[in-house]
Amino acid sequence: MKVTCSNHILEFLAHGDSHQELVNRLQKKCLAAFHHVINRENKEEQHCYCPLGASSWCSYQRDKTTKKKEDFVEMKKRLDPVFLNLLRKIIDDLTSKELLARCVRGLTQNGNESMNSVVWSILSKSKHHGFLTIQGAAAVASVSFNGGKTALLQFFEESGIEINHNLYFNFIAKDEKRIQKAELLSTRRDQIISQKSKMRQKSMAAENDATEYGPGLF
Repeated sequence: MKVTCSNHILEFLAHGDSHQELVNRLQKKCLAAFHHVINRENKEEQHCYCPLGASSWCSYQRDKTTKKKEDFVEMKKRLDPVFLNLLRKIIDDLTSKELLARCVRGLTQNGNESMNSVVWSILSKSKHHGFLTIQGAAAVASVSFNGGKTALLQFFEESGIEINHNLYFNFIAKDEKRIQKAELLSTRRDQIISQKSKMRQKSMAAENDATEYGPGLF
């Protein structure tokens, strides 16, 4: 089950959670997503992190409220219990508070996915490729990903590949475009941080204002 941290961050900010409260709630949601999909004999332990009530996305918790048997059908879609021990180390690492605390800003990006996109821009996913082909594409992608297109010029020169003016200026143009895109994304990221900060301040201000109303306060 895919968990989108950014969506949860926005939800938590709307509640005015403190940093530690936000990390705790995010950890619980992540643990719920992992444990929910692994079938276990003890259903209470399997679904102990899942949200309660009839509106829960967890069929087991809905069934407890509505007295239905929807979860029996959903069980067929879940993983065998053997995966619990196999994946436990990964689950613990991915849901550690130290790691989730770094996601609080809600601007996470998977660098491995970015790297993979460069590899598959060189090789087609729809065709079979041998190990040496993929290894070569990964090496080229690594150089390009870390140093830009112009970093490939040295590799071309050492490999005896002719470098003409068109190739040279084409690589420079691609690198400049990449830098411009990165700067634009950085600007948007700063705007998102600012917006989230304002949302949090408004939420906290609204909560404080609510305490000013009551009998005898006027």
